[in-house]
Amino acid sequence: VYDGILYLTSARNRLMALDAKTGELYWRYDHPNPDDLRICCGPANRGVAIAGDVVLMATLDAKLVALHRKTGEIVWETRISDGGVLGGIEWGFASDGETVFASISDALEKAPGDAGGMVAVRIADGDVVWEAPPFQDTCGTRQGCHTAQPGAVTAIPGVVFSGSLDGHIRAYATDTGNVIWDVDTVGEIDTVN
Repeated sequence: VYDGILYLTSARNRLMALDAKTGELYWRYDHPNPDDLRICCGPANRGVAIAGDVVLMATLDAKLVALHRKTGEIVWETRISDGGVLGGIEWGFASDGETVFASISDALEKAPGDAGGMVAVRIADGDVVWEAPPFQDTCGTRQGCHTAQPGAVTAIPGVVFSGSLDGHIRAYATDTGNVIWDVDTVGEIDTVN
């Protein structure tokens, strides 16, 4: 809820703005899905966020869309990957109010080393600020290992965190996309309990 308006997404790329007190529908946006759209795990939403006067939505066809929060009119639309069954943004994105940060999956569409990576998109105009490519050769011969990054990302001032199907968690600099640190969680780890 922001400024008395409830913004919510539902299946198949739908975004609605409702009066939080009365439930009155202010506007509804139905993102046009391609006829050949193939997705895994149902048509679940891919996340929504508010930044200033725009509502941001990740779509099933690997796009970020900015809509004016009062009218629902499209401000910009940016494709962040080729998309596919497990393509694009799978489980959400983060924002620092000026930039949107998203990890890229593409797990079924591309091989390990080709799938994954991060993208930063400027909220003001939808331009890509930086792209961080997927990591190479992190899987070796591990069965089921992949460099895709389907998980939701988390952002704090100056840093965005993203996990990968290769068992790594990485911290990226929000201004450049450079990796600040990289921890491989696969293997034996001493625990406290």
